[in-house]
Amino acid sequence: MHQGQLTTLADVLEHYNNAPDAMIGHNEAKPLGLSKRELRQLEAFLTTLDAPISELPATLQKN
Repeated sequence: MHQGQLTTLADVLEHYNNAPDAMIGHNEAKPLGLSKRELRQLEAFLTTLDAPISELPATLQKN
């Protein structure tokens, strides 16, 4: 998160899944309410967004 208190993607997802009350002020985030399986699936999907592209898709190749 902003100050490094959540060190892994799984920690961040768990934080937003629970959306705890803010220590100061209020928290506008609403709990996601995902199951453990859904959290694992979301984490797996999000990690693919950072993977290198082995070959450009045809739609991105120059003609």
